[in-house]
Amino acid sequence: MCKRKKNKIFGLLFLLIFITALALSDAAAVASVSIPDDTSIGIWDGQSRIYTLTTNVNESIIVTESDMTLDGNDLTVTGNGTGIGVQAWGVYHTTYITYKEYVDIINLNVNNFATGIDTRFSKHINIENNTITNCSRGIALSEESHYDTITNNNISLSDLDGIYLNTSKNNVFSNNTVFDNSRAVYIYDYSDDNLFYNNNFINNTTQIYTLISEDNTFDLEAPTGGNYWSDWTLDDANDDDNDGFLDEPYVFTGGQDNLPYAHQSGWLNQPPLANAGPDQAIHIGVLATLDGSASSDPDENYPLSYSWSITEKPEDSNIALIDPNTQSPMFLPDAIGDYVISLTVTDSLGLESEPDTVLVSTFNTPPVADAGPDQAIILLDTEVQLDGSASYDNEDDPMTCLWSITQKPETSSAELSDQNSVNPSFIADVHGDYVIELIVSDPWDSSAADTVNVSFDNVIPVAEPGENQSVIVGDTVYLDGSESYDDNLDTLSYDWNFVVVPEDSTAELNNPTSVDPNFVTDMPGEYIVSLIVNDGLEDSEPANISIMAISHQDAATAALQDAIDAMNALPNENFKHRTLKRTLTKRVSLALNMIDRERYAIAWGILRLTVLPRMDGCADGGEPDRIDWIITCEAQEQVYPLINEAISLLEDILTQ
Repeated sequence: MCKRKKNKIFGLLFLLIFITALALSDAAAVASVSIPDDTSIGIWDGQSRIYTLTTNVNESIIVTESDMTLDGNDLTVTGNGTGIGVQAWGVYHTTYITYKEYVDIINLNVNNFATGIDTRFSKHINIENNTITNCSRGIALSEESHYDTITNNNISLSDLDGIYLNTSKNNVFSNNTVFDNSRAVYIYDYSDDNLFYNNNFINNTTQIYTLISEDNTFDLEAPTGGNYWSDWTLDDANDDDNDGFLDEPYVFTGGQDNLPYAHQSGWLNQPPLANAGPDQAIHIGVLATLDGSASSDPDENYPLSYSWSITEKPEDSNIALIDPNTQSPMFLPDAIGDYVISLTVTDSLGLESEPDTVLVSTFNTPPVADAGPDQAIILLDTEVQLDGSASYDNEDDPMTCLWSITQKPETSSAELSDQNSVNPSFIADVHGDYVIELIVSDPWDSSAADTVNVSFDNVIPVAEPGENQSVIVGDTVYLDGSESYDDNLDTLSYDWNFVVVPEDSTAELNNPTSVDPNFVTDMPGEYIVSLIVNDGLEDSEPANISIMAISHQDAATAALQDAIDAMNALPNENFKHRTLKRTLTKRVSLALNMIDRERYAIAWGILRLTVLPRMDGCADGGEPDRIDWIITCEAQEQVYPLINEAISLLEDILTQ
């Protein structure tokens, strides 16, 4: 470890001498303009802190301040083959570093420099939506450039490196296309813990090379995956499971991509979803029409093409599908049994779905009678209304009803108003029990009988313990049995008990005989609580509810997912720049990935240092501040509490 630190110090001293010489050389080779002070090439908005180019530039641009945006406005910065196109450098002092922080470099075309975009002694630089061509190095992160985000850039025709890292850590590269370079990526000199995913590396002489660097990551778990490498395609490895990833990793000096994409920008195209429609029950000789109209494509790569096939049919059937390559083919069942038909859809880019199946059955099933719930009456001569409307037939065949009174008090003369009606009635003229039976029939078969009991006797009460709940470990759970009821309007007593608690839990119910007890969750997992009520004569059936206590990690994940949904729902005018919404959601997604990998400190740092400062002006000072990316209080109020909640939960984890 000492040797490594010593080597690093000597390396830094050497590079400082080299950088000074290079800077002097560059300054002599190409003129420069410093922004935001110099407005000869653009407009500076001091309130939003956005510098927008208004003309093409033939000079180097030096960003002299932190907390600002350089918007290239799709204009071009052109050099003479030397110098740096755009420079965002901090300052190295003898005993400390003044970092350049929170600079966005966006929407630029940079051409013909020694280095296109160069950051040194920087943190939280966002380089996005730029095109860099004909530079010896496209994008260079050097000398303690950490936590930068490089995304959606096109880098080509570099005679050294498309992307160069030197002594720079914890940077994220995604959705870049790096092509036709001498070397796509060079990671050098203790440039550790950088993340590369969803990038295209195409036709570079050398794709990637790492030296004296470690713990760099080149893929995330599916479905995010890794990168596309033009020298590792379906000609080199298979995609047998058709998930879009090659089945073998892409291996290079110093690392490997475990989930390389089979196609360029494969992460942008998701497989379509086949939907063969609901199962059907019909009769022989009735034309069956299939329906794939609910099939869809998440990327909206329409139109879809359809391919139906019969995968199972009765042994003596000779049917064939009519128009099997249409959305709604047909067939005529010719034998009793089950027909299973499979549907596969393909999007307009040629990506195929997983198959979905539909079952068409010609077996006739008897209808099902439902005589309705038991009833309790209090007054003599009450007209009792019966209801058989919940009876059903799986094939939707027409049904007839047949009601009959199978039991009544000895002296009763009760009769049904219409025994063939769906909802007949009768008069309960004598105290006692009445049992009424219902049978329903389709043209081929009759149901089993179902009965309904009508009684003057006590009806057992019904326990209603409330809704299932989800809480965080340590929360107090409040139960509520007030919706329990008794048809005889008797006063109820309550008896609450645990049925299931998580292993090692010592939770106890407070006031378990009250209508609304409570308890404190002490372990993550499921707590099942049972309620029995008593009307003074009989107990109810037990009724259970589930209380799921989740860990702080799961709660933080849920809060961040809600934050991403909230930001995606906000109109673009709520952000300082249209691209900053994607930048914020990407940073939150990265924090989610770190939480999933149990790197809680890194997740906390991403949220606390790179996300929360971009939306806390209203919470801290009553209005958006100059470094906020979400620029309205109404929008901040939708996102800030969720990010703050996740940070608090992570702090709880880190202090446990």
